[in-house]
Parts: sequence; structure tokens; C-alpha cells
Amino acid sequence: MLLIDQYPEHKDLIQFIDHCDHVKSTFELAKLYLETDFQNKGIDRELRQILVEYSYLQIAQLIDPPESFDNRVRRKVPNFSIHYFLQVYDIGNCNEAKNFLETNKDIISSLKNARNKAIAHLDLLSIQEGRLYPGFSLKQAVDFFESLSLLLNKFYTKAQIDFRHKWDDTFIQRDFDIFKNIMCTGIEYASHKSKFERKKKLSNNHLFEREQ
Repeated sequence: MLLIDQYPEHKDLIQFIDHCDHVKSTFELAKLYLETDFQNKGIDRELRQILVEYSYLQIAQLIDPPESFDNRVRRKVPNFSIHYFLQVYDIGNCNEAKNFLETNKDIISSLKNARNKAIAHLDLLSIQEGRLYPGFSLKQAVDFFESLSLLLNKFYTKAQIDFRHKWDDTFIQRDFDIFKNIMCTGIEYASHKSKFERKKKLSNNHLFEREQ
């Protein structure tokens, strides 16, 4: 039986934690892609930017304020974010929450800035100054997701849900390996085809010149 069926009163929280798993997967996918040499040709350049921007955007959404003003209804409405659930489950002062916010304050600030000035909105001054995307280390990213997992387990405990959260990157690694093989095969084929077409063009030019 699914957790959401066992604990229907905590449906929103369970869906949020599932979404956190999705965010972690998008980060791992972007990380694996950027670590792989696809020769930076053609669509590869576009995919790199798409994956980075999507990953940044997904993480930034997790750390939105608990509510935002909605012009459609002219009032504040809840956000599907960590801060919202900290309020709902009243654990904003727990050690796990304090550790998450303190440990990741730099990366949180950088990601918010990137989302607000370069991804969801284009700030002219930031573009002119070349300050588009945040720079953070792999260790900072690891710390972010490790501390987030501890916080998600605190949510489970508070909600009395008999389950422990743990990241599982097995499937994303497997799927990426399949994708990598397809990409590498395609690049190899395109390179071979390009060389063949160049040889054919040179050959045709040579024949044409001889006929002249």
C-alpha cells in the first residue's frame, strides 16, 4: 500500500517529499550530464543549459517563502515549499530545520538570485555584468541534499509516518547510462556522416573541375 493511502491526512506532505525526490533526480541528471564529454556539439550545448536551468529552478522552488500574494484572488496563498511545511508541522525551530537553513544559507541565496534574475526573469544589469548563474561546489550541493533528507525525516517523525527517507540515485544512473549510449552513438554517426559528405563533396568538385 502506498504511503499516501496509509496516511491520507498527510497527503500534501507526502506529495511534497516525492517532489523533493524528483528535484534530487534532476540535479543528479544535470551533474552526470555535465561530467560527461559529449564533445559540446550541436544540441549538446542547449541540453547543458536546459538541464542546469531546470535543476536550479527546481531547487529554488523548494525554498520559496511559505506563501505568496496571488493577484488572481487578491490574497496570499500557500506555496508548495519547505517553509510552508515547517509552519504547518510547527518544526521551524527544530535542530534539523536550523541546520538545513544555516548550512545552506549561501547556496539558498545564490539559487534565489539566479531564479529571480536569470531564469524566471531576465535582469538587464545582471546580464551586462555576467552574473547569471550561481557558483557552488559539489560539497555544498552534497551538504544541501544531506541536510534536506534529515529534515524530511523530521517531517515523517512529526507526522508519525512510519517511514524513513533516503535518496536513491540507482535509477537515474541506470537511465543516464542508457541515454549516454544513445547520445554517443548518435554523435559518432553524425561525425561519420559529416566526414563522408565532405569526401563526397570534394570528390564531386574534383570531377567537375576535370570536366571543365
